[in-house]
Amino acid sequence: MNAASFQVRRPGEFRSGRLITRADIYLALGGARYSLGMLVGLLGLFVLAQVVDQLQDLGQGNYGLGTLAKYVLLSMPKMAYELIPLAVLLGAMAFLSTLASHSELVALRMAGWSLPRLARPLWGMAAAAGLLVLVLGEWVVPYSSPTAEAMRANALHPGQELQYVGGEIWLKEGPGIIRIEAVENEGTVLRRVMVLQSPSFSGLDGGYTAASAYYRNGTWHLRDVRRVHILPDRLQVTTHREIPWSTAIQPKTLRSFVQTADVMTLPELRYARQGVQTEGFKSNQLALAWWRRVTYPWVPLIMVAVVLPFAVRSTRGGGVAARLLTGLSLGLSFHFVNQMSGYISVAGGIPPWLSAVGPLVAFTLLAWFLLAKAP
Repeated sequence: MNAASFQVRRPGEFRSGRLITRADIYLALGGARYSLGMLVGLLGLFVLAQVVDQLQDLGQGNYGLGTLAKYVLLSMPKMAYELIPLAVLLGAMAFLSTLASHSELVALRMAGWSLPRLARPLWGMAAAAGLLVLVLGEWVVPYSSPTAEAMRANALHPGQELQYVGGEIWLKEGPGIIRIEAVENEGTVLRRVMVLQSPSFSGLDGGYTAASAYYRNGTWHLRDVRRVHILPDRLQVTTHREIPWSTAIQPKTLRSFVQTADVMTLPELRYARQGVQTEGFKSNQLALAWWRRVTYPWVPLIMVAVVLPFAVRSTRGGGVAARLLTGLSLGLSFHFVNQMSGYISVAGGIPPWLSAVGPLVAFTLLAWFLLAKAP
């Protein structure tokens, strides 16, 4: 498709009133192709960085090249979730800049296409990208990332048979089974710990539960412990404020399982927030994560709207490389504003919903202003 096809061959196609034209399909597929290329390139860079980071653990325990490759593969959905909006921004910028350099955008504008009309197929492509973000965030990342971390931990520390099931960590240690509901503070603080001793059906000796456990000076300690011991004729229940805990678990083994909101589903975030209503800092974190999970799929649409006026400017203002640099600057600006508003929200400065919605509204207004001022 070239400028002549827009101006001479099918001049009435753009005024036919049809909802979707061949040019719409061409623009949507072109934007998707360029965005996919950008996503693959960005993923390649991040995969390379992760491989380099993991090489330091290569050879420890059972952690070999095969396990490293599986770990990186299982980590890719989370990378893609974070990179898709930036890939859409750069892809749309590169595609429109290429069309502008070939005078195809000029032909479309002369055929009566306004900038909003020109953006319509690209917004359709961005909506598909937003749907992919939603699917990854809700149904892929919450399972792929913990699975990757469990596989890595088992390879580095063989014999513990660690499993991540339903948002909880289960592991076998000697004749006992340990369940940990949450990991915090780089693996040195555990929440809601349960230990079953001799967990065979015929030889269960008992167990104990603890509200928390913490690691200090090379030793674990359990707090608010309720211990049950099975005697021949009765159950003996004792409570302790704090007791030492003899276990071979190391914080570095659990560090990868620090409970982060970015690998929790929306129902899990809502449930977790209800459980920490009295902890303002933690509650703000979970509320912010919930709102960002809801709003993040809309980011690709905003990115397309923002870059459109820059992409259709005269090529004398800079080539594709200069426009990609502009797009990258816009993407980084959005990320910076988003992160700063998040820090302020977690500290209690602004409501979590405003921190998540505010940057979207601000960049939407910026896009509207740029589109209004565009020639």
